[in-house]
Amino acid sequence: MKKIKILVLLSSIVFIYIIYIFNNKNYINYVALGDNLALGENSYGMITYSYSDYFKDYLEKNKKLTLYTKDYSKKKYTIKNLYNDILLDSKIQIGKYTYNIKQVLRDSDILS
Repeated sequence: MKKIKILVLLSSIVFIYIIYIFNNKNYINYVALGDNLALGENSYGMITYSYSDYFKDYLEKNKKLTLYTKDYSKKKYTIKNLYNDILLDSKIQIGKYTYNIKQVLRDSDILS
């Protein structure tokens, strides 16, 4: 009887682990908010690669990235501007889809 209980327990654990492996995709939605630094402005005033772009490349390389946007990053963008955009629920075009800022913030896994 004890062997049957152990066998049932072990088979249950293996079954749960298999379900976890097949359902756990770990896809990440990444949103970069901010000002010049989030855009990647260098000391010469030119927009280049930012820290969020490097992190995006890392996630893409590991095939974990679903959505990335830094369209909410603008020059001289402040907390007050962000607050007003959230209150007005401003819309943004990412690819061929239109998203609201509240939806993007709610669905994002990583904000920087």
